[in-house]
Amino acid sequence: MSFFDKMKQATEKIVIGDGSHKVAESKKYIKSIETHNEALAVEKVARAHHKDSMETWKREHHPSDPKMRPTTDAAWSATHGGAGEVDIAHTEWDDLPSDWKDTTSAQIAVREVMNAGGAELDNAFTDRVAEMIHVAWLERKGGTATAEQREAYQQLSQIEKEKDRLFVELAIEVQKEGAK
Repeated sequence: MSFFDKMKQATEKIVIGDGSHKVAESKKYIKSIETHNEALAVEKVARAHHKDSMETWKREHHPSDPKMRPTTDAAWSATHGGAGEVDIAHTEWDDLPSDWKDTTSAQIAVREVMNAGGAELDNAFTDRVAEMIHVAWLERKGGTATAEQREAYQQLSQIEKEKDRLFVELAIEVQKEGAK
């Protein structure tokens, strides 16, 4: 039984107050717990993906080479001397501007894994969800994407596909380990 299934089962057993509350109120409470657990899993997946991206950049380039990207996060910019760019290869998750924390891709992966039910979480599943992630990413970042990144998922290089697949693989891993 997956972490998400265990949490749902455990929350279904919770009795609110003296047990006289309506079932709808209990379901609302259960839903809030499920939402909280999903948010924790999304953050865990997004953090791990960012860490992997930083490590990949440092392996493929000189370890001190910056990977500067523009940011529109005014609050982050204000606390960083008015900087309009961030070095995403050398900035830890907690210090990233909000527009560089890719929780949307992580959210898609976590939701699809949570909703998979008894489906086999195999390569076909991973590719299907990775394609969904790529399409959503293009909707958000297509204006700044390279020509290759603007291709349909099936036309991407393996290197580009792996960026999207990693979100799914991490979500599967989080499900298996229980989002500790």
